Amino acid sequence: MDSGVLAQELGDFAGPSCLHPDTDPAALAAFGAALPRDNERTLFDYWLGKWRNAPPRRADILPEELGRLLPSLFLVEVCAPDERLRYRLIGAELAEVLGGAAAGRWLDEIRRGAPEPLRQRWQHRDRLSVAEARPLVVGWHLEHLGRAWRALATCRLPLLENGRVTHLLGCCTLL
Repeated sequence: MDSGVLAQELGDFAGPSCLHPDTDPAALAAFGAALPRDNERTLFDYWLGKWRNAPPRRADILPEELGRLLPSLFLVEVCAPDERLRYRLIGAELAEVLGGAAAGRWLDEIRRGAPEPLRQRWQHRDRLSVAEARPLVVGWHLEHLGRAWRALATCRLPLLENGRVTHLLGCCTLL
């Protein structure tokens, strides 16, 4: 893959906030249609299909309905009161990137060895996902893991309960 295409591929972009009652489902659908990879669009369409005047709840997401996406899926729990993030479920593709079992581990612990600029970028993404409840597509190179020739792209979708983000549903794609 040429470096210009990869740089474009790894750009971050966020959809509209899902916290507002006047969030336009058409704007969300347009965001989903613009997603660059099939797995992201499939997961987004599933998530949007569960929308009932508000983003879906964790209980609305049924793993058996996600079939071929399961190896690339992850579920992050947003733990109150400090909104610390913990992997609850992690598919085999992301587990391979992280070097083993990550389910039950805190994201800040997993990220500890990453370079500071990358950690700051992740923190910004976490704020967009949790505080603003924005669907988010992000990517980064894996050079901090000794795999500079690889990159990872993820799609994160907020799951809300009582007006608060409780989980982030996502999928990853190794590039």
